[in-house]
Amino acid sequence: IHNVAGNALSAVGGRLWIGNSELTNAGNHCLKVRGGDVQVVHSTLANFYPWAYRGAALSLSNEWCPLTRADFRSSIVTGYSSNELMLMRDKVDTLAFNFRFSHCLLNIPADSIGADTLPDGRYYRVRIDSVEHEVSRITNFPFIDTDIFYYDFSLDSLSQAVGAGNP
Repeated sequence: IHNVAGNALSAVGGRLWIGNSELTNAGNHCLKVRGGDVQVVHSTLANFYPWAYRGAALSLSNEWCPLTRADFRSSIVTGYSSNELMLMRDKVDTLAFNFRFSHCLLNIPADSIGADTLPDGRYYRVRIDSVEHEVSRITNFPFIDTDIFYYDFSLDSLSQAVGAGNP
């Protein structure tokens, strides 16, 4: 799903399995999940939407119903901003809010994964955006030409994503 003015895909309290897919360039979020059960495997969520305001590549929330599972494996979450992962919890913090990233490339600030979040297994063998791991850089996708609005999300052979997934 590519080049949409709103959310590329959104679900409220649903059960989703997304595999070998590309959700890219959304005017709002590439994937917006409000509760439910979602699994994303070997997929790319990349928000390089060029035409107006845009949301994050991924938005997870338990505001309306429990987020019983959000499991991301061997996937890429990236875009132009310094943080492409939006996490929103319900105000009273009584509903389930379970998410996990395994063998993923995440465009999130390094300080957002602190010592208090690692032991619970939410992030396992992930690479986050840094000088060494340029997860968010559009240079990971050499076949994108923003001058003519051509977006091919095939990876460069030197991309940090090559070999990062769990086969």
